[in-house]
Amino acid sequence: MNKNTYEKSLIKVDNSIFGRIKLFFKNLFKSNIQESTINENIVVEQEKSNTIEENNFIDNIKIQENKQNLRLKKMSKDLESGKIIEEDLCEQELQELRDFYLQQIEEKKQSIENYKNRIVRIKIQLA
Repeated sequence: MNKNTYEKSLIKVDNSIFGRIKLFFKNLFKSNIQESTINENIVVEQEKSNTIEENNFIDNIKIQENKQNLRLKKMSKDLESGKIIEEDLCEQELQELRDFYLQQIEEKKQSIENYKNRIVRIKIQLA
């Protein structure tokens, strides 16, 4: 019995009308805060799942592009070595090879431009 009165003495009880109103609004807003934090957690989890799905989609695209590039590299090596001739390729394959060659040319131009800029920076540092 002593334990029970000890616990009750720790809880402040306000049975007046204002105390009850205060308790009502306190409970009301407390539940709203809990619901909003739950909703925020749900939104965060959905965003995480969306980013995971987007990353997987991007990874799949990169894998497909890598497979396509490997196929085109093999085709270009075979064409250069004489294993296949241009007449053996269909129009779509020829267009893909042309685009692949143009892409390689642009990458080489960009690489050369980067080296030029690097050389200029080194020259400036040495001067």
